[in-house]
Amino acid sequence: MNFKKTLWKAIPLLAVSLSSLTSCDKEKMERIMDILYEEDTVFFHTTDTVYVDNTNKSTLFEYEGLTNANIRVNAVRVLDKSTTNTVQGLAGYGKFIAQAYDMNPCVDIYEAETGKLVETVTGTNLSTTHCNNASFSHTFFDEDDPYPLLYLQERGALHKTRVFRIVPTDTTSHLEQIQLITLNTSSSATTTIDMENNLMCIRHSGKKDGAAGTYITTVRVPNPFVGDITLDVTGDGVRYSCWTPATTNNQDCAVFDGKMFMVRGNNVESSLVIIDITNGDILSNVDLRAAGIYSEPEGCTHKDGSLFITNINASLYKLNFVKTE
Repeated sequence: MNFKKTLWKAIPLLAVSLSSLTSCDKEKMERIMDILYEEDTVFFHTTDTVYVDNTNKSTLFEYEGLTNANIRVNAVRVLDKSTTNTVQGLAGYGKFIAQAYDMNPCVDIYEAETGKLVETVTGTNLSTTHCNNASFSHTFFDEDDPYPLLYLQERGALHKTRVFRIVPTDTTSHLEQIQLITLNTSSSATTTIDMENNLMCIRHSGKKDGAAGTYITTVRVPNPFVGDITLDVTGDGVRYSCWTPATTNNQDCAVFDGKMFMVRGNNVESSLVIIDITNGDILSNVDLRAAGIYSEPEGCTHKDGSLFITNINASLYKLNFVKTE
C-alpha cells in the first residue's frame, strides 16, 4: 500500500510543508497537532512533511480484583539472545517484540508469538548504562521504516530516555539516536510510552503525607523532531498526576486502557501490579509465581490485547486476561 498517497487522499488538509508556513500558520498547525495528539493518531515525519492517520483503541477489560484465575499464561520459549547481558525492558509493535539489555549492547527483535529471533539491531555511541524500560511509540521517523521510534530508559537515577530510529538497510537494521529526553527531577524516574494514546507515563519516587511511594505523571509524548529536551515532570503539559503506595523491586511496565501493568520482584517473589494511572489506585496485585512465571521478571509490554513478559533467564511468557464465571 502506498501509505503516503492514501493519507493525502484521506486527509489532504493535514499533510503540509511546515517550512512554507508563516509564524501564525505554524501556531495554528501546532494547535492542530496538539488536538490530534489527544486522539488515537499515528504521526509520520518525512523530511518536513507531517502525515497523520487514525488508529483504533483496544478493548477495555475490568482489571479490578484480578486473580490468577483470570490470567492464562503461555510459556512461549527461552529467547535466543545475541548477548550475554541480562534482559531488561521489552517493547512491542505489530507482530514483533524488541528486547533491550543491561548496558545496551544491542536490541534483539523477535516474533512475539514464537520467540523466533528476527534480527539483532546495534548502533554506535549507545549508552552503556542499565536499561530499565523499553517501549515503542506510534511515531515513525519515515513512512518506510519497519518500526516506530523506540524509547530506551536508562537507569532511573540518571533521568534520561533516549529515542531511537531503527534504520533499515539492505543487510541489517541499526539504531540511530534522534533525541535525548532529560527528566527535570531529583528522584529516581523512568518513562513508558502509552502507544494507544500517544502519552508518556513517568514514574518518579516521592513521599505523600510522610509515606513512601511513587508519583505517576502522564504527559503528551514530546515532539521527537525538535532535538534534545529537558522535561519538567510537574509542569510540561501534565494530563494526569497521581501517587500510589510504594512497591519494591519495580521493573518494566506497559500502559494501556488507562492502566499501568508493572512487573516487580526478584528471584524469591514477584507480582504483576495493575495501577489506575488517573488516580493511583492499585487495582490488582497478582502473584506471578503462582501464575507460573518464575525467576525475576524484567520486561513487560502490551500487544494485541495480551501482555508479554520476560524474566531474567530470558524466558518469554504471554498473558491473556480471561473472564471467569
